[in-house]
Amino acid sequence: MKKIISLMLAVLMVPISYAQEMNGTWKGILNAGNQELEIVFHFNYQENGNSTAKMDVPAQGALGIPVNLKFLSTDSVSLEVMALLMAYTGKLTDGTIKGTFNQFGMPFPLDLKSGEAAIPNRPQEPK
Repeated sequence: MKKIISLMLAVLMVPISYAQEMNGTWKGILNAGNQELEIVFHFNYQENGNSTAKMDVPAQGALGIPVNLKFLSTDSVSLEVMALLMAYTGKLTDGTIKGTFNQFGMPFPLDLKSGEAAIPNRPQEPK
């Protein structure tokens, strides 16, 4: 009986751990020709369908950009920001969201890793 209960608990824990994988902050470096920008997404996955997301571009001081979340699951994301004519789609594979960032009809690869954004180096701001 104890083995059956232990097995049932183990099976139930697998979906719970997967559901949390896309939650949180994900960041990556967008290489758009001669410019590199750190792009940060904050995902809040909810199984009830009320998932949300925000986008940051710290080097440009753009924080908390509202995102139209088209799809967010435990392993896939599709979103757009119409004001920037931007879209992103990606799939979680081995701890990295491998995806494509599209802006003005131009696609760029953008892989995201879990973690907080880097603080921009601003020497003009005294400490």
